[in-house]
Amino acid sequence: MEAQDWATIISTILIVLGARDGIPRFGKWLTGASKRRRSEVDRMAKERDVERTRVRILREALSYHRRLLFEAPCVPRTDIPDYPELPKE
Repeated sequence: MEAQDWATIISTILIVLGARDGIPRFGKWLTGASKRRRSEVDRMAKERDVERTRVRILREALSYHRRLLFEAPCVPRTDIPDYPELPKE
């Protein structure tokens, strides 16, 4: 085999491999599936961030109010419940 034959074989293999990956991507781009998927992922990430923000605010409020209870002279420390077990994230 000559060098030109090898070049043809290699280029054919590369084209086939590229087409195998490129044709489905082109189809997704054409139908808009990739944009829909991206917007769904973005929406889920935003929901997760909102939930984490709510949890952080509640934890801060709990910590603040516990400190107020500890500092209050009218509340015995034995009446203050233990800090709740936090689930591992």
